[in-house]
Formats: sequence, structure tokens, C-alpha cells
Amino acid sequence: MLTEAILFLSIFIQAAAAVLALMHLRKSGSHRWAWGCLSAALTLMVIRRLISLFTVIGMNKPVAGDLASELIALSISILLFVGMIGLGRLLRAVEDQRAELDRVVGELQRSNHELEQFAYVASHDLNEPLRMIASYLQLIERRLGGKLEGEIKEFMDYALDGAARMRSLIDGLLEYSRVGRKGEPRDGIDLNQVVRDVLSDLKEAVETTGAEITVESLPIVHGVENELRRTFQNLIGNALKFHAKDRKPMVKVSARAKGDVWEFAVV
Repeated sequence: MLTEAILFLSIFIQAAAAVLALMHLRKSGSHRWAWGCLSAALTLMVIRRLISLFTVIGMNKPVAGDLASELIALSISILLFVGMIGLGRLLRAVEDQRAELDRVVGELQRSNHELEQFAYVASHDLNEPLRMIASYLQLIERRLGGKLEGEIKEFMDYALDGAARMRSLIDGLLEYSRVGRKGEPRDGIDLNQVVRDVLSDLKEAVETTGAEITVESLPIVHGVENELRRTFQNLIGNALKFHAKDRKPMVKVSARAKGDVWEFAVV
């Protein structure tokens, strides 16, 4: 009689473990296949023991097996049940940690975006008054010409040098604000419009140097607009900065097809 009771208890516990596995199957996400295999294995174990039990009962025979074997089966069933409870708690802990990680990553992304926006706005807004200060200092220097002597000339040089360094720092901040904001590549980027926008941004440098800029017909391409614009701005900006002092810069922007790609030149 004790053997039968242990057998029924073992089957009941195995069935409970299978039910637990099926419950976790619904919320296991990408690990659903593992919980599915486990619940299927437990279900087959219960079915096998039930078939044996019903066969013996149907033949009106006592349940075969000794007490030691059934105790071992009961121990295995209890261990399976406890293991299922532990795995369920582990699954919940992992899901909670994943949710917390997603929350922290989301906050970090929002914080980075706000920092990028602040750096961009601050650098852009600071550039305008600094450009005006530098322009007026240069205008004063040109108007006074040879009248700037001694300490006055030294102070003016310090002011112009400081303004140039500050502008370099602000440009660096602006460049930093653009890191990580490359955007997604897309079709239909009109490089003629991109270069027009770049020349508009460089208008002061073009007027100051008296540069002559020629832009040939440029293609419509697939790419990241911000990166393309930055590339042309750097190339044209360098051409305006580095030129012979005894003549005004002459810059030509062109493009030619080479097979499936375009070759661009800024000379």
C-alpha cells in the first residue's frame, strides 16, 4: 500500500513540474524552445508512468515494484519540481535585469542626445558673437594700420590670437556634438544643394579671402547627407585656409563617373 501511495505522489509531482514548465513556456521569449523541450520531456514521463499504472490496474494486478525503487522515483520527481521552481525564479530575475538594463540604456541614449543637442546649440550660438568680435578686431587693425605700435599692437595681437583659439575650441565642440549623429544612408541626395549649403556656411571666409569658387554639375547619390556635407565643408574650408598669400584662392568642385562609383575633386 505504501508503494502505491508513493507511486501516485511521484506521478502527481511530475505532473506539477510539467505544468510549471508549460506556464514558463508562455513567457520565456527567445528561450521558448528550451522550456518547450523540458515540458515535453516531463509530460512524456508522466504519460509513460500513467500508461504503466493503468495497464496494471486494468489487469487487476497489484502495482509492481519495490519500495526502494519508488522512493528513488519520488526523490527524482521532487528534485525536478524544486528545480523547476528555481529555474522559474532565475527566469524572472533575468527578465527583471533585462528590463532594468533596457531602462538604463534608454536613459543613457536620451541623456547623450540632450548633451549632443546642447553642445551643438551652444557652439553654434557662441560662434556668431565670437565671429563678430574677431571681424571688428580685424577691421580696427586694418583701419589703424601703422598707428598700432608698442603695447597697443601687442594687445591687439593677443586679442586676435585669443579669438582664433576660442573659435577653434568652439569648432571642436561643434564637431564633438556631431559624433554619433551620422544618420541613416538614403537615396536622392542632391550634392549640388549640399555644396550650396556649404558655401552659404563659408560665406564669410569666401568674402574675406576673395575666393573664386567654381562648382560643376554634381550627381544625386546614395549616402549619409550629414557626412557628405561635412566632407565638402572640410575640403573647401581647407582650400580657403591654405593658399598662397600673394593671390586669392581659386577652388573647383567637380565629379566624374568611374564605373559604378563617383570620383569627386576639390582643387
